[in-house]
Amino acid sequence: MSSQTVSSLATFSVNTLAISLEVLGGVLVFAPQQTSAAVGLPISSESKIYVQMSGGRLLTLGWLLLKAQSELVKSLALRNELGIDSARRDLRRGLHLSLAWDTIDLACLILGFLKSEVGLKTFAVYGGGATCGLSLAGLALRAV
Repeated sequence: MSSQTVSSLATFSVNTLAISLEVLGGVLVFAPQQTSAAVGLPISSESKIYVQMSGGRLLTLGWLLLKAQSELVKSLALRNELGIDSARRDLRRGLHLSLAWDTIDLACLILGFLKSEVGLKTFAVYGGGATCGLSLAGLALRAV
């Protein structure tokens, strides 16, 4: 890809991934018990902090991806080669982090499901989310 463009595939993938992370992160931070119960994984009042911490992680990653993409677009508009390289590197790092987290989440889900510690509904919802995250981050990495 030319150093002077950002493909529509990359823009779509990063925006979709980042906004999904922001929305899910916010819901987990502000309504952890309700969100967990909705996917068949009810938690106690004492355990909600772990769900909120996961939500904070998602909020942070979504913000990182949006910030890096914004910097890339701004650097491209200004034709700032150093800024373009730096922003692409930051965006790739965020996407690699997203891939790592979703891979770990998916591995934990599979292991929990095989041990009958995670129900089918929870496995399907969280596993589907992790798979979508992996797909979007992979598409974006190929296009950035």
